[in-house]
Amino acid sequence: MKHSGVPPFIELLEPLVETARKQLEHVRATSERHVTAEAWKGAEEALLRRLSETAGPALLGAFRAEAHLPPAAHLTSITPDWVPRARYDAFLARGLDGWPALVRRLHRVADEWRSAVSALVGHLASDEQALRAWHRPWRRGVPSVAAIELGLSDPHAGGRTVARLTFADGRSLAYKPRSLAAEAAFGRLLRGVAGRCGAPRQRVPWVLDRGDHGWMEWLTPEPCRSRTDAEAFYERCGGLLAVLEVLRGGDIHPDNLIAAGAYPVIVDLECLFQPGPADLARPDPLDDPLAFTSGALPVFTSFDGGRTLHPIAAFGCGALPARPGQRLRHPGTDWIHLAPVEVSSFDANGPSLDGVALDVRDHVDALVRGYRASLAAVLARRDALLAPRGALRRFRRTALRLLCAPTNLYALLLDSALSTEGVSDEDSFRARLARAAQRDPTIADVHCWSAVLAEEARALDRLDVPAFVFRPAQRSARAAAGGTIGRVFAAPMFERVERALRALDGDGLDDRAVLLRAALRRPAAPAASEPTAVDARATLRTLADRVADLAAPQAGGAVTWVRLWEVMPAPVAPVGPGLCYGVAGIAVFLAEAGRVLDDDALTRLAV
Repeated sequence: MKHSGVPPFIELLEPLVETARKQLEHVRATSERHVTAEAWKGAEEALLRRLSETAGPALLGAFRAEAHLPPAAHLTSITPDWVPRARYDAFLARGLDGWPALVRRLHRVADEWRSAVSALVGHLASDEQALRAWHRPWRRGVPSVAAIELGLSDPHAGGRTVARLTFADGRSLAYKPRSLAAEAAFGRLLRGVAGRCGAPRQRVPWVLDRGDHGWMEWLTPEPCRSRTDAEAFYERCGGLLAVLEVLRGGDIHPDNLIAAGAYPVIVDLECLFQPGPADLARPDPLDDPLAFTSGALPVFTSFDGGRTLHPIAAFGCGALPARPGQRLRHPGTDWIHLAPVEVSSFDANGPSLDGVALDVRDHVDALVRGYRASLAAVLARRDALLAPRGALRRFRRTALRLLCAPTNLYALLLDSALSTEGVSDEDSFRARLARAAQRDPTIADVHCWSAVLAEEARALDRLDVPAFVFRPAQRSARAAAGGTIGRVFAAPMFERVERALRALDGDGLDDRAVLLRAALRRPAAPAASEPTAVDARATLRTLADRVADLAAPQAGGAVTWVRLWEVMPAPVAPVGPGLCYGVAGIAVFLAEAGRVLDDDALTRLAV
């Protein structure tokens, strides 16, 4: 249960934090030079939040079920002094008796926190020489850590999350409990392409990969200072999009991209070399439009059951929409409850100028310019990139993430299991989590899919968000926690990327730029008119002209279209070859419209 404000029933959870603190005394003592008492306090607050997210829904639900909330509790967010506390105190006095399944999970959360913090502090000490070499002012020693923020990502592999460490000199670093080889290799590739064929130069954050963990420069969002900055920002976005397309990058949502003035910087690159359905032996109705579904470009989603759609893009799509959330009111009293509020759909601010959120659809020329120039630079350097020591070859054995389900699906399942009788009954808890197995498989091989579901069940039981990893040179994948899935890919994803890159030519580059422009075109506003009698021929004329106007010409006289898809989040992507939704169906319509309207232009377009 994520909410803003004070965690509910912290009095029941603080003893667990105190026990975990005592069990880490030896680590605190040995790291006294590296980590301040204030930083330890921040780490402990993160544990309290995690315990609250685990226990809060059930505890609050049980408390509220015992008595109705008086209407006055809804009228104010300020807690008057006279609000009763007797029933709340009586609930605390009962402790956590009767919640055995919940208590076991809370102890596991505390144990995993202790292990994660010990690893972080140990890595800080063992990596000191490398950190001193990176930052010149640190040559004589790394300053002590003044603040630690944990829980900055989904928990994986035993509750491990991204952390921010702020040092005594004010500098911050991101600590990630996984390899950062992908980020390091991506940076080398960007530097190798920048400046060639007019490709924009990018900001590449400093990265230190240590195999099972790593450190990254912490970037602070900044607005663009001028219109020129905004144009440069989107030209660089186009360059990033080109490289992401070559590397089949995905999961580029707004929180994974920092708008640092005129520089867009991607800070999480786990999801490169991503397979399309065909790579997993599944049918693909969208004809593999990964560049349009990665999240960098606008996709449409809804927070009200589909009544309204909001565009969201890592590259910016105007002000981020609010979504329904909850805020704790009147904690520590008989009036404690969660009140509905609207919260930001993402933590990131996104690109802005003069206090106004920017929209990629207002900067299409700059985006396409950077995209085309960067693709041309990749094409010009193709042989060098694919050489045995080339920048692209470095990805062959890099551990990357395989997405077997949207991560919000796992979060919804965990929220449901933790807010019901599942916190007191193991069978009920697992029954709710088992609903994950009812979705359509994303991997065709039955044995591999069964292994995925088994690993998901194990991770969810630990309250982790399941994660799966693979290496582009291999066909197999495994769970981040270590379990093997099997050979999930029809062919290694590196071969897939290499074939596509070798097939790229000037015509393909032009075709992609045309599709990009088409996908970013804003929908035309319907013309206002008085209701009139329906004229079938005039209606057909209007529709046929509209379809013809939306055509995206391709090399060799071919033509295709893009459209908004029905899935959520809904991309604007190439239509694919299908009869009902793709170019085949459009061709049938145009041919018949050409015949009925006696219009040779429509007939030629159909051909």
